Amino acid sequence: MKALVIGKPVYDYILPLVEFPSDGDNFYIDNSIKTISNFSSLVAITLSKYGIETSYTGVVGEDNYALKIKEILTNNKVNINYIETSYKELTSINHRIYNRKTNTFTNILENSIKEGLLKYKYDFIPDVVIIDNSDYNANMAAINNYPNAKLIYFGEKATKESSTYCNKCNYVISTLKFASELTGIVNNLNKPKTIVSIFQKYLDLYNSNLIIKLDNFDLLYCVNDEVRIIKNINNDLKNKDYLYYSILIYFIINTNNIESSIKYTNKVMLDTNNDIDMIKNIPEYNNILVYLNEINKDIKSNKTIEKVNEQNIVNPVELTKIETMELPKKEGDSNIERL
Repeated sequence: MKALVIGKPVYDYILPLVEFPSDGDNFYIDNSIKTISNFSSLVAITLSKYGIETSYTGVVGEDNYALKIKEILTNNKVNINYIETSYKELTSINHRIYNRKTNTFTNILENSIKEGLLKYKYDFIPDVVIIDNSDYNANMAAINNYPNAKLIYFGEKATKESSTYCNKCNYVISTLKFASELTGIVNNLNKPKTIVSIFQKYLDLYNSNLIIKLDNFDLLYCVNDEVRIIKNINNDLKNKDYLYYSILIYFIINTNNIESSIKYTNKVMLDTNNDIDMIKNIPEYNNILVYLNEINKDIKSNKTIEKVNEQNIVNPVELTKIETMELPKKEGDSNIERL
């Protein structure tokens, strides 16, 4: 299997501190952490570690930070041949202050590259294309050039292009904020009916299979004409959003089963490390294979839905006494199949 990831390479410079500094404070640290951990980079590294031939494309500057990004990707067996160099702008850098006391990051982005990719042709045909909001022209070229690929869009913040992606892609993995902005419905976590309304309007407007992550890592999705939610079984997944998405995407592209993929991603995350460098938290491939085999067994035996329903599923439709919604029947985009 071959994957193409389109994104914006960003170099992370992490400063771990005992607490967030006040004005005039002085801190001494033994070492800073230099890494890459934005969504596109992390998903590319994760897929590559799990045996998928992964190529990463985006724009960097002509500087040492670009060389370091490429080195990290290469060391993790990601193909960097399609990364382009801007001779006008510098590589994007994310200065991240890590507060050990609260386990939170404060991010300061420097040199956010505005230039997009100039070349949209690759010497291979990807089976999977993963995009975010970073490069519209490159995204649309890949979507149009590879209609038979599984298309996955990560929506963190709604933009004017998001509607197009949501109609063209097979899967959309998003935050509740994104779904709320896209549909124009203000979310209210105290009223499950609001969340269901957001999902309903999305399904009225767009073709893709939608997965929404709530702030507490409960995940909403739709299958068999029902909005469902799988509860987070982990105590704390703070700062692990992109790692979670990366593993979830791996399972989805290997199984085409949203429900099982969410269920087993939750199980995988129970065993992840808690390193500040997120690359070091990616689980070993052998552990992932065990879970992948379990998913396939569940799917073949048709036990997955029943088992998940009994143990993990709470149906917001039932809680709010709303009738189970029917998926809208749409013409076109025949390569997209709702689950």
